[in-house]
Amino acid sequence: MAFIEIEGIEKRFGSYVALADINLAIEAREFVTFLGPSGCGKTTMLRTLAGFLTPDAGKIRVDGAVLSSVSGSVPPEARRMGMVFQNYAVWPHMSVFENVAFGLLVAREPRVSAGEIDARVRRVLAAVGLDGLEGRHPGQLSGGQQQRVALARSLVVEPSILLLDEPLSNLDAKLRERMRTELKDLQRRTGITFIYVTHDQAEAMALSDRIVVFNKGRVQQVGNPRTVYERPANLFVADFMGLVNKVEGQLEGRDGDTLCVRVGVQSLLAQAHGPAMATTGPVILAIRPEAIRLGAEPGAVACNVITGNVIDSTFLGNIVEHRIDIGGAVLRVQAGRWVFHAPGERVVLSIPVEECLAVGGEA
Repeated sequence: MAFIEIEGIEKRFGSYVALADINLAIEAREFVTFLGPSGCGKTTMLRTLAGFLTPDAGKIRVDGAVLSSVSGSVPPEARRMGMVFQNYAVWPHMSVFENVAFGLLVAREPRVSAGEIDARVRRVLAAVGLDGLEGRHPGQLSGGQQQRVALARSLVVEPSILLLDEPLSNLDAKLRERMRTELKDLQRRTGITFIYVTHDQAEAMALSDRIVVFNKGRVQQVGNPRTVYERPANLFVADFMGLVNKVEGQLEGRDGDTLCVRVGVQSLLAQAHGPAMATTGPVILAIRPEAIRLGAEPGAVACNVITGNVIDSTFLGNIVEHRIDIGGAVLRVQAGRWVFHAPGERVVLSIPVEECLAVGGEA
């Protein structure tokens, strides 16, 4: 039995279906991210898990106890879950200490003594790197420090689950990156189950044990970051998880999971992935730009070796991105910053067969 069991959850707002038959099992101490575009259902699922919304069908169990069902829901304050919002929601008129202690004062638990409050607040402030700032007010803090106050306020009540709704989206890029590292370290130290909502695929891959990809109210794929990135369940997941070449071709034959696909005047071998493929007809290949090598691989028996003409090359600092016409498709190819080709130059490309995925549409 999983720590969190989400079974057949559905949620509608009028005729709009926000969640459709969501089934997930989340283990204790996992860091799980709900990932997807705006309006995909990820925040609705988080709010249903928190108890702010009642499902129209299905059940949510935590540690064997039913918290949400059609017949009723346990209120949010009785779920032993902390929640961190996108806009921090810290009280501007309260000090850092008072903001964090507020979580204990409103928690539905036996009366906590003043000494215990003081000890727990100082302990959690040290854990998030805010010790020494107890007397400051939010207006005297940076955005990253305010976010840590919101985290501390949720952690001080010692939740079994921490829910985070795009908590880093208001921070600048460098601070976001630093806070990602701090969040991951904090989760490992505390052992709390983290469920995190974001639309940022890089953030999801950096933080998560597992990623749940949502679209149009449905789960498209569940897996660890490497699997979701390298073996997407469908074209939506492939496209959402980062840059991908979507190459239209004609399926000419197959040998097990290996397909032969005609792209213009050239043929590519590809791996079938996702929904079952036919033996002939149109097919879409998903190929990551960094998986394509410029030049023939030595003894490249497991690679597609094709030729193309360089359209342009763009220096991006750590890499150079090339656009290459292979006759029937234009590929984006990422190579090291020392590799540069002039427009019109003829080049050889090597694409490992396992990196050339034939994928279907979304679930």
